[in-house]
Amino acid sequence: MKKFYFLIFVVVFLSLTCRTQRGGNNSGSADCSLGIFQEKKKKVAPLNFKFTCNTVKNEIYLAEGTKLFVLTGSAVSNCYFCKLFVRQVFQNQTTTLKSYSKKNFNDLTEYTIWEEINLQGKRKGDKIEILVEVTDLCNTTVSEKYTIFIGEGGSGGECKELKREISNGQTYNFYRNQNAWDLRNNQAQTFSKSVSSSCDLINVKSPDFSFRKEWQSENGTQFALANSLNYHSKLCLENVKKCFSTSSPSSKVSFSNGSIIIAKLRGQDEFVVIKITEIKETSPEDNNDYIKFVYKKL
Repeated sequence: MKKFYFLIFVVVFLSLTCRTQRGGNNSGSADCSLGIFQEKKKKVAPLNFKFTCNTVKNEIYLAEGTKLFVLTGSAVSNCYFCKLFVRQVFQNQTTTLKSYSKKNFNDLTEYTIWEEINLQGKRKGDKIEILVEVTDLCNTTVSEKYTIFIGEGGSGGECKELKREISNGQTYNFYRNQNAWDLRNNQAQTFSKSVSSSCDLINVKSPDFSFRKEWQSENGTQFALANSLNYHSKLCLENVKKCFSTSSPSSKVSFSNGSIIIAKLRGQDEFVVIKITEIKETSPEDNNDYIKFVYKKL
């Protein structure tokens, strides 16, 4: 019997020691290495990278002369993070841009990555690889490789920048004039069946006459929400097309103020990136509600 009580004492003592090592501030540092005496962790889900559309398909095409590229995204896990590395490979030389250990994460289970890639002096044809690796305390590791092509260095060719910006986009409530917009000719339209071919954005009709924060098209134009796309960065056509193709395009799109939308016009290989800048709801009786937006195109 004494041996039995002694065994219970040892188990309790080791368990308390393990909890003490974790710290009163719930540090999650996993200093406990006693296996079965560790506190039970939450169910593990694989780490998941959610990078911006700039890195769709892990290839980034930038024009020669670009001085800086910011790699952004996030990693998510059900366990605390343990370590993170960001490395750059250029001309067979590897440079560590960031190296984090578990003490840097302070119990984080979601971490936003923001890494500035200095492109000073890079020339047309240069290729830079960025390696990202994250490990959590449940011993799950994921890694991703992103390749930056300068000028014609990659299969995507030079960056065709969407740099022509139209700043006066506006559509009104469906139940009044100028309820649509022509993205090709950059002008307001009043929707009717006779002019539907030039109406790329039509404020959606509501059965109860209410104002809808939605657009639709009847001319083959399709939309994809792309809120992770940085509207104010250099928008290369190749990256915009990749972002669109990996989304779920539709002839109707719902949005809110600040939303980013990619529109593929009229079934053609013609793309526009739209940013919603203002949504105004007025009295239900006047139908003067409106949506303001800006957009970029070739």
